[in-house]
Amino acid sequence: EIAHAEQSLDENIKRQAEAEKVREGEAKEFKAASEELNASIQAMDEALGELSAVDGNGAAEEGGAFLQKRSDGAVNRAAASIRKMLQFNIVGDKVSQEDLQTLGAFANSGRKGQQLMQLERGDINGDYNSASGQVTGIIQTTKEDFEKDLKEATSEEDEKIKTHKDLMATMTKEKTDLEAFLTEQKSNKGNAGKELSDKKTLRDETEAQLKVDKKMLVQTEDSLK
Repeated sequence: EIAHAEQSLDENIKRQAEAEKVREGEAKEFKAASEELNASIQAMDEALGELSAVDGNGAAEEGGAFLQKRSDGAVNRAAASIRKMLQFNIVGDKVSQEDLQTLGAFANSGRKGQQLMQLERGDINGDYNSASGQVTGIIQTTKEDFEKDLKEATSEEDEKIKTHKDLMATMTKEKTDLEAFLTEQKSNKGNAGKELSDKKTLRDETEAQLKVDKKMLVQTEDSLK
């Protein structure tokens, strides 16, 4: 019984260590994923802000002046913010190849100065607005998807934390109970051993006394003859 309890205690300690290791791995994985999601969302917010600033700055301009105003500063910042966003691997994993090409073309076009989004023929303003609107839509949709993913990941992590706490509480109680049981059993065994030893001592003393008494009785009988 004691041996079985000791084995159960050893197994409990091992299970607790394994559970802690699993939880540590889950927490590390969540931290990395959530940090990348948050950084990607922040980059998308920046890109959307820059795109909005570009559109707002040029709203009242026309022709070459319109394009020129879009080409200095704000446009380059918008393109740079999109390039930054595209550096995240999860963006490449989430966005379709076609949309990635659209984003990449827009980001790289920011380096072309006055040729920004201008085709060889066609309306300059219309070409830019069309590309800008498409890029904004892609980024906004992707951002919403990432925010949803982050919310779900956080909810799953919270549930894993709760499950782990409940599991550890159960195993800790089991360990405490086993330790208390073993302490009691070993104490009882020790007491039982002492009691047996005391009884043996008493028996030995009694037998010795009986021998003495018997000897005295023989001597007394001999003296009476």
